[in-house]
Amino acid sequence: MTDLTPQQGIMDIALYQGGASHVEGLSNVVKLSSNENPFGPPDSAREALVREAGNLHRYPSTDHASLRNAIAEVHQLEAEQIICGVGSDEIISFLCNAYAGPGDEVLYTEHGFSMYRISALAAAEAAVRDVEYVEKCRTENTKWRAWLAEGLAELGVPSDTSTANFVLARFASEAEANACDDYLKSQGLLVRRVAGYKLPNCLRITVGDEASCRRVVHAVRAFKDASQ
Repeated sequence: MTDLTPQQGIMDIALYQGGASHVEGLSNVVKLSSNENPFGPPDSAREALVREAGNLHRYPSTDHASLRNAIAEVHQLEAEQIICGVGSDEIISFLCNAYAGPGDEVLYTEHGFSMYRISALAAAEAAVRDVEYVEKCRTENTKWRAWLAEGLAELGVPSDTSTANFVLARFASEAEANACDDYLKSQGLLVRRVAGYKLPNCLRITVGDEASCRRVVHAVRAFKDASQ
């Protein structure tokens, strides 16, 4: 049998590590290490999943027409100009497959997110059309993102201006960032180290609900007090 050898450089690529979800010995864990909505899906999406449960053994439409039409309707766009994928990584792969070839140079952002998968089209369509719920989530995210950034800044931990669902908290050193992460984990708070993105002195903290954000600031304050 002939041995198969991967392309040069493939085995040098580090595997993607998803955000941690558990801390051994702790039950009251708050996961703030991934791009997740703390409020979960709207009731309309849950109901859509229940309605579609009887069709899970069938292949879905591959053109995502219903979802693209819903996005187009809500955002006043042309459905033909919308493409859907199971995470941004698949869409990026589409772009590379369609436009990049031998001899082409592909540029990407230094600190860009490396992976994003799996969605239920029926639930996604329902969620897109639930404009009121989406706006509620956006409003809460904006409110608590600002509160979290301000609370951390008051403790001497500034963060980059954010328009997303997380803050990039900058510590004085990599050692301090790692020590704070260890302390947060001991308190059941899971955030994300981003040294792999060449940001060793930073922690990526997802904007949770009010209780989660308050727990984070309280824990960072306790960490800072203990470090002095």
